[in-house]
Amino acid sequence: KPPFLTFSRKTATRMARSMEKVSKHPPLSQDGVAFFADDRHFSFAKAQRELAYQPEYDWHAGAAATIEWYQKQGLL
Repeated sequence: KPPFLTFSRKTATRMARSMEKVSKHPPLSQDGVAFFADDRHFSFAKAQRELAYQPEYDWHAGAAATIEWYQKQGLL
């Protein structure tokens, strides 16, 4: 389900900056906005081609393992 509110990056950054001024631990930070707004897609095609790299997990199995790890750490 998509989020119920969406903001432009510029608006979110301004909101985060304001929150950082009034709280030591704001729910939204400028670094957080940058992290989630930037493209985090990487290709491993060159590693496959030049090093014969094969990932240990496919995308779905990797996501499931990551979620499980975060849950075991008490972070989710």
